[in-house]
Amino acid sequence: MAEQLARQQEKERRLEKSKMDLITNVSQDLRTPFTSVIGYLNLLMNPVQTNAAERERYLTGAYNKANQRLIRIYPAHRRRGEAGMARDRHSPCAGAIGQRIRAIAEQRQIAIECRLPQALLYVVADAEKLVRALDNLLMNAVKYSVAPGRVSVTLSACPKRAAIEFENEGRPITKAQEEMLFERFYKADESRTGDQLPDGAGLGLSIARNIAELHGGRLAFRHEQGRFVFRLELPLNE
Repeated sequence: MAEQLARQQEKERRLEKSKMDLITNVSQDLRTPFTSVIGYLNLLMNPVQTNAAERERYLTGAYNKANQRLIRIYPAHRRRGEAGMARDRHSPCAGAIGQRIRAIAEQRQIAIECRLPQALLYVVADAEKLVRALDNLLMNAVKYSVAPGRVSVTLSACPKRAAIEFENEGRPITKAQEEMLFERFYKADESRTGDQLPDGAGLGLSIARNIAELHGGRLAFRHEQGRFVFRLELPLNE
């Protein structure tokens, strides 16, 4: 009876954890397009600084984000025991990702600079999950940059891997904060953006690292005197 009770308690614990993971992940899925919509609306509230073409672009962007499908059912392609990964051959194009957060970057006076190699690089990936990881990393760089400022996104090839680096200048953090950056719900400094962007849930970097590992890659980080570099590496499909 004691063993049965222990097994039941463990089952209930796993179910509760699964439920909480679902709630927090859905919250993050909702937050990303919501933040973009707020960015577009903030730009539209300054009509003197925008022309008719820009206003049309911002309205279209806000409308598209509001209608974005937030929750998707992934085909259960199982590789190495991983369920829910819809894998295909893709080029992790950093230039296209830069357009998704343009409104927020413009609002904060952050220039996004993309450096791409001449030849396309291909990885086998779940495109939706890969875009989510790249969005999270770019949003993190834009949100925590010194404004006005610049975010650099560089795609390059290293031995058997594609590497995407997100670099920005921000407020320095301590070694203890560095060690906690990838912990779920952790925020190094909730006030360091200095603007009206919605507070994050502290999930973006944790989700990005998890997605990298699901693809057999890794997400590394380095920081020196306010210079932040997040490096996402994925196995090349040559």
